[in-house]
Amino acid sequence: MAGGERLETKKTQDLYQLISQKLNDIIPCEWTKIYLYAEVLNDSTMVLFYFRTPENNQIIYSQDILSHYSVSKNVFKTLLREIREIFEELRVEHKNNIDQVWTNLH
Repeated sequence: MAGGERLETKKTQDLYQLISQKLNDIIPCEWTKIYLYAEVLNDSTMVLFYFRTPENNQIIYSQDILSHYSVSKNVFKTLLREIREIFEELRVEHKNNIDQVWTNLH
């Protein structure tokens, strides 16, 4: 969200917490920081992120998780879909209760 005061409902707080839990689930190693971009439009949703690991301060792109770690492709896709769905729900919550519609968050 650009500028202004950020008003949140209990539901938005719960959704942010759920997003953080899902991100923690999808990253299969220890991490120190996440850089996230989410875009929700009427007809599409995109979520991508990078995360920093403590080893050599390395930054890994979310789509490289499958090639870097022994992670099930199905589990990865399921978790990523769940994260996208939570962002869609978050956008609806903002639209209905906070009167502030956004298309992307970072």
